[in-house]
Amino acid sequence: MKITVKSCVNRYELYTEPDNRLIGQLRKKRCGGKKLDILDAEGNLAASVHQEEETLFITGRDGRTVSCMLLYKEDGSGHKISGSLVRPPMPERIQLNLPQGSLSVIQTPRRNFEVYLNDRKICEMTHMLGLAKEIHILSDGIQDTYCSILFALAFLMLHDDDIDII
Repeated sequence: MKITVKSCVNRYELYTEPDNRLIGQLRKKRCGGKKLDILDAEGNLAASVHQEEETLFITGRDGRTVSCMLLYKEDGSGHKISGSLVRPPMPERIQLNLPQGSLSVIQTPRRNFEVYLNDRKICEMTHMLGLAKEIHILSDGIQDTYCSILFALAFLMLHDDDIDII
């Protein structure tokens, strides 16, 4: 299944292809901070994802929270490696332990994402720096809300090394 993510003002909308059915939205918080609210197709809050330092927190509708750390490429002494002198290091992956198994979200140097569940690729995200991003679901049974959560995690990883110019 292919999902297209369209950029709108302060939000992203996820549509299935080819039937162009809205399956979810991600709304950015206007008051700043790194937080995305995940809405279902009807506009009801399904979850939220926010970042504090190097930790991502996923909070479900029921209030339960799961956290994961951004993991960076490191040298032999444990220092983060950056490919640039002026840019902060890019997060390489996150690892989540879920009831379904071990979930990994990996960011490639070309800023695409691969998602693995128990070492089996279940999803790819491409064109993440463009206006219309694409999510390719490679496994059956992934709920629409989970697609939105995976995109939110990838989005925060993608923008973790942005430089804020004041």
